[in-house]
Amino acid sequence: MIRIICYTKKNCEPCKIMMRIVSNAVVDANTDISYSIRHNDSFTVEELTKLKVRMYPTTVIEKDGKEIARLEGTFPQAYVADVINKIEK
Repeated sequence: MIRIICYTKKNCEPCKIMMRIVSNAVVDANTDISYSIRHNDSFTVEELTKLKVRMYPTTVIEKDGKEIARLEGTFPQAYVADVINKIEK
Protein backbone atom coordinates (compact mmCIF):
# COMPACT_ATOMS: atom_id res chain seq x y z
CA MET A 1 0.00 0.00 0.00
CA ILE A 2 1.18 3.50 -0.82
CA ARG A 3 1.09 6.14 1.91
CA ILE A 4 1.59 9.84 1.20
CA ILE A 5 2.24 12.34 3.98
CA CYS A 6 2.38 16.05 3.21
CA TYR A 7 4.11 18.14 5.91
CA THR A 8 2.92 21.74 5.79
CA LYS A 9 2.70 24.90 7.87
CA LYS A 10 -0.08 27.42 8.31
CA ASN A 11 -0.36 30.35 5.90
CA CYS A 12 2.04 28.70 3.45
CA GLU A 13 0.82 29.30 -0.12
CA PRO A 14 3.16 26.70 -1.70
CA CYS A 15 1.83 24.19 0.88
CA LYS A 16 -1.76 24.87 -0.18
CA ILE A 17 -0.80 24.44 -3.82
CA MET A 18 1.04 21.17 -3.18
CA MET A 19 -1.82 19.76 -1.07
CA ARG A 20 -4.19 20.35 -4.00
CA ILE A 21 -1.71 18.87 -6.50
CA VAL A 22 -1.14 15.73 -4.42
CA SER A 23 -4.84 15.32 -3.73
CA ASN A 24 -5.64 15.49 -7.46
CA ALA A 25 -2.80 13.07 -8.28
CA VAL A 26 -4.11 10.59 -5.69
CA VAL A 27 -7.62 10.74 -7.19
CA ASP A 28 -6.23 10.33 -10.71
CA ALA A 29 -4.11 7.32 -9.66
CA ASN A 30 -7.30 5.40 -8.86
CA THR A 31 -5.49 2.99 -6.54
CA ASP A 32 -5.33 2.28 -2.81
CA ILE A 33 -3.41 5.25 -1.38
CA SER A 34 -3.48 6.63 2.15
CA TYR A 35 -3.05 10.42 2.05
CA SER A 36 -2.61 12.62 5.10
CA ILE A 37 -1.67 16.21 5.79
CA ARG A 38 0.42 17.03 8.85
CA HIS A 39 0.81 20.62 10.02
CA ASN A 40 4.11 21.64 11.65
CA ASP A 41 2.38 22.95 14.77
CA SER A 42 1.55 19.31 15.61
CA PHE A 43 5.25 18.49 16.05
CA THR A 44 8.18 19.62 18.16
CA VAL A 45 11.40 20.77 16.52
CA GLU A 46 13.00 17.49 17.60
CA GLU A 47 10.24 15.45 15.93
CA LEU A 48 10.54 17.43 12.69
CA THR A 49 14.31 16.93 12.76
CA LYS A 50 13.86 13.18 13.21
CA LEU A 51 11.37 13.14 10.32
CA LYS A 52 13.94 15.09 8.25
CA VAL A 53 11.46 17.86 7.42
CA ARG A 54 13.71 20.76 6.42
CA MET A 55 11.34 22.86 4.34
CA TYR A 56 7.66 23.25 3.52
CA PRO A 57 5.94 21.61 1.87
CA THR A 58 7.65 18.24 2.24
CA THR A 59 5.81 15.29 0.74
CA VAL A 60 6.91 11.80 1.75
CA ILE A 61 5.78 8.79 -0.27
CA GLU A 62 6.05 5.37 1.36
CA LYS A 63 5.36 1.87 0.11
CA ASP A 64 5.01 -1.01 2.52
CA GLY A 65 6.29 1.19 5.36
CA LYS A 66 9.49 2.29 3.59
CA GLU A 67 10.18 5.77 2.26
CA ILE A 68 10.40 5.58 -1.52
CA ALA A 69 10.34 9.27 -2.47
CA ARG A 70 10.60 12.68 -0.82
CA LEU A 71 9.50 15.85 -2.59
CA GLU A 72 10.58 19.14 -1.04
CA GLY A 73 8.76 22.15 -2.44
CA THR A 74 6.06 22.19 -5.11
CA PHE A 75 5.98 20.10 -8.26
CA PRO A 76 3.64 19.90 -11.26
CA GLN A 77 0.73 17.50 -10.90
CA ALA A 78 1.96 15.42 -13.86
CA TYR A 79 5.30 14.87 -12.09
CA VAL A 80 3.62 13.82 -8.83
CA ALA A 81 1.29 11.48 -10.74
CA ASP A 82 4.29 9.98 -12.55
CA VAL A 83 6.08 9.34 -9.23
CA ILE A 84 2.97 7.64 -7.83
CA ASN A 85 2.53 5.51 -10.97
CA LYS A 86 6.16 4.36 -10.89
CA ILE A 87 5.94 3.44 -7.21
CA GLU A 88 2.65 1.62 -7.74
CA LYS A 89 4.19 -0.78 -10.26
